[in-house]
Amino acid sequence: RLEMSAVWSASRVFVVRHGERIDHADPSWGPEAARPHDPPLTALGKQQAAALGRHLRERGGLPLTKIFSSPLIRCVQTA
Repeated sequence: RLEMSAVWSASRVFVVRHGERIDHADPSWGPEAARPHDPPLTALGKQQAAALGRHLRERGGLPLTKIFSSPLIRCVQTA
């Protein structure tokens, strides 16, 4: 039988925010967008997401087993 403390000590939760989004970098993006409420990441935002992935892989400790994300495109792109 496992002790609860053994199970919990092996768990980690990382809470992250999405990378840079296009409407913050280019305010003119929104009025012409098909989905102005759902801006994607910029090229820099994609680089930030990739850097986060590398950081978590190299220094995060345990392997990631689950990712929970908002369905908004910028969040999915970051995840």
